[in-house]
Parts: sequence; C-alpha cells; structure tokens
Amino acid sequence: MKRQRETKLKPQKKYTGRILINNKVGGELIGNRGCIIKSIRDAYKGCRIDLPDSNHKFRVVQVCCEEHEELANAMTEITDKMRHCTKDFGLDINPEHGGVQVLINGPLISLVEGGITFLRDLGCTLDFPTETIEDSGDRKLVISGDMSSINATLKKLYEKFSNEDLPNGDIETWFDPNDGKGGPRQREKYPDKYPRISNDNDGKTVFRVLLPSNRAAVMIGKKGAVIKEMREAHGCRVEINDIAGQYKVCKVIGEDEEDVFNTLEKMLDHLEKAMEEDMNLKKGVSGIKYLIHQSLAGKVIGTKGEEIKKTREEAGCEFFKINGETIQGTTDRVISAESSDKHAIIKAMRIVHERLKDISPRGEQRRLEDIMPRTDGKGGQDNRGPPPPQHPHHHQPPPQTYYGAPPPAGWQPPPQQYYQPPAQYSAPPPVYGAPYGAPPPQQQQPDYYRGAPAPGPPAQVNSFQQHNKEWQQRAPNSNNYSQQRW
Repeated sequence: MKRQRETKLKPQKKYTGRILINNKVGGELIGNRGCIIKSIRDAYKGCRIDLPDSNHKFRVVQVCCEEHEELANAMTEITDKMRHCTKDFGLDINPEHGGVQVLINGPLISLVEGGITFLRDLGCTLDFPTETIEDSGDRKLVISGDMSSINATLKKLYEKFSNEDLPNGDIETWFDPNDGKGGPRQREKYPDKYPRISNDNDGKTVFRVLLPSNRAAVMIGKKGAVIKEMREAHGCRVEINDIAGQYKVCKVIGEDEEDVFNTLEKMLDHLEKAMEEDMNLKKGVSGIKYLIHQSLAGKVIGTKGEEIKKTREEAGCEFFKINGETIQGTTDRVISAESSDKHAIIKAMRIVHERLKDISPRGEQRRLEDIMPRTDGKGGQDNRGPPPPQHPHHHQPPPQTYYGAPPPAGWQPPPQQYYQPPAQYSAPPPVYGAPYGAPPPQQQQPDYYRGAPAPGPPAQVNSFQQHNKEWQQRAPNSNNYSQQRW
C-alpha cells in the first residue's frame, strides 16, 4: 500500500526523532525514484520515515517508532546516507565521519543540557546552541563523529527520552517548515487548500540559455557591444558564466516577464548565428536551447506527450522538444526550439513558463554552471558545488570496520550511492530488509576486483559497548553527568 504523504508534522508512533536538513539536499536522501528512502523503510519496517515537501530553506525528516533503540538505528542510517552533505549545515569534518542535526523540544532541552558532558564521553562532538529555530520551541543538537559513536549517542539520548513523561517534547511548539501551508506537491494537487507560492528567484523571471563555448563571442560582441545592447534595451540582467565545457550558460534575469521575453526575442537574432552549427539550422531559421530542472519535465511533456504537443500547436512551433535525459552530472534537462518565425519560439516559451512559474523544483539542484570548473582558474568542482556522480564500477577499497574486525567474507565494492555502513551499529546488511544483526550474504567478487591486494588492518576505535561499561562502573555521584536525570 502506498504511504500517505503528510505535510503537517505530528508523531505517528510512541517515539519520534526529528532531523533538520537543508531543503536542497533532500533529494540525496530520497534517491532516484525514491530508491534510497525506500530501502531504509524496508530495512526498518518498525519505523515510519517521512520527509514532507517544503518551500522553506529547511526540511524535517521525521522518524516514528515504537522502540527507541530501533529509532536510533534508523536515524543513524539516515545520517550515514547523508554524510557527504554535512558541509551544507556548516560542519567541516573528516570525510569518513558524519553529522546530524537533531531537533530537541520542551522539557527535553533541560535533560540534554544536564547530560551533555556524559554524551560527549561517548566519542562524538556535540554542539547545542541556545537559539531556537525561528518561532518554534525547537533547539538543534548537532552531533558529529564516526558513525559508531553517533549511533551510541542517539541510543543513549532516546533511551533517556523514553523515561520522560513527554518523550517527544511539546508537540504544539515543533518547528514546521511549511507552517501548515503544505508542500509544493500538495499546493499543486489541492490549490484551494494550499495557496501557491511563487519561487522564481525572489520574484524575478529567470531563463538559462545554452551557448556553444566556441560561439559565445557572437553573443558578447566586440568589446561587449552585443551583450551591452541587450542589457540596455529592456533593463534585464544578461550574464554569461565563464565555465569550461562544451556549453556556457547565459542567464536572462528581469523583474518584469515582458522585459525578459523581449530580451530573449532580441537574443534570437544573435542565436541564429551562434547556434547554426550546434542545431544544424538552415538559413533564416532561429533556434534556442534552455534549461529547466528535471522535476519540472513532466509538466512540460504531459501524459503521453499531450502537453508538449499542445504547446507546438498553439505556438505554431513545429520543432519544440525536451531531452529525455539530464545533462551528465546535473539535474538540468534541455528544451530545444527552432522555427523560421521568432515569435513562434517566444510564444512556445511563454506557454511553458506560465505552466511552470508557480511550481517549485523538487529534490536537489545541481546546475551545470555550478558544477563545472571556471576557465579563469578561480573555483572549480571543489568549491562550486558537488561533483558529478562517479560510475558505480570505480574502484573502492574494502570497508573499514569500527571495532577491528576483518572485512566480511566475499565483500565486493558497493555502488557509489549505496555505502555499506558498519554492521556494529546494527545497520542493514547489503540486501535491505534482512533482520539486524544478521551476517551479510556471501557475494562473489566481480572480475574487476579479483586479485586486488589484501587491505591493511583497520584503525581501532573505541566501541559504544566499552563506553557503556565504563559508564556503569562510575560512582553514582560522578561529575560527568547529572545525578538526578542521567
């Protein structure tokens, strides 16, 4: 049975854990067609995991469970899946480590403050800022470290919460990024219940046009004469990103839609020459290629291609299509249009714009101009956004276990998007859905990995069991934790 989508955050089971993430990295947890979050749900069948849509800069991952230990395990799994996103909320940590922002509310705040010294002894770095999230009663507890220590900290945290009268805090003061207004998909499906919110770059209209790198000079002109003329004609910003690659991205940005489309129409005069070879244009025919987010492609195409066919007929632009795949390493899809009548191209672009302007892109946004290196040497993939995903068959070393145990027999390198977490914190085996604690299945090594040298001994890291043993041996009046509550 398909899960019902929720936009209003509320506890669904006895215990609830809430993780704060940046909106733009929500797609990293969901995965292609939901493959990542589905695999976690299948592995933790006792948990309900929700990630409501949001137009806010934040989203909240809500995990509900009847058992606090399984809740901690599921939250650790989510943390592990998103550990390459830790820089997005200001953590600069070891690439092998992870980080999570847990929302703490109500009487649980004083409980965490009283036991934070003890929690730090479990091996993680903890930060508990005093500021609340906007106008809610939530404070975020930032936990970072190796995944075993994070799991131990979460287990102890929710074990203590389970003994409280309000294990989930004060529900009425929870942080809700949608504030009861619903996410973009809910507003689209129920426009009367959830009014639409425009999300077009702070009220501006933006078009991202592709230019062949070897013909970009045509759009710039001698001493910038052409691009300056387009800027001054209708008062729009026209920018060409100086990136290395087959194409450059020319952005047209304006406060008024009419000014933007007038600028684009003027641009077509120069694009006729710039795109002549790239689109194989005949004499007297203009053409343009521009970018949209992949999540919006369905609205352009429609059911069985009905919408794009309707666009061609209404605009009189016979050649108007959208690429079936994204540009490699990005979330951009290319729309191409060509016609001997410039007005037909602009009309088709207007129709699509009206259809998309009130719909927010879903999932991560990895734009071409953000991931490509600069041609001037300033920037590159390291500081201009995430690099394109690697091929799943790139060589990867065997996993390093946290407690010094050798790698599992018959191990093979996992695909890039499915990191195999250490079994010591009860993470699922490679085949999701198997019970926790079960040994990973024997797998035959692929040909490309046979003959690889045996790995060296993994580094030793103190386990949660050792921490727990030391904690139990402490005197009841130890200064490392609050005697009354921890």
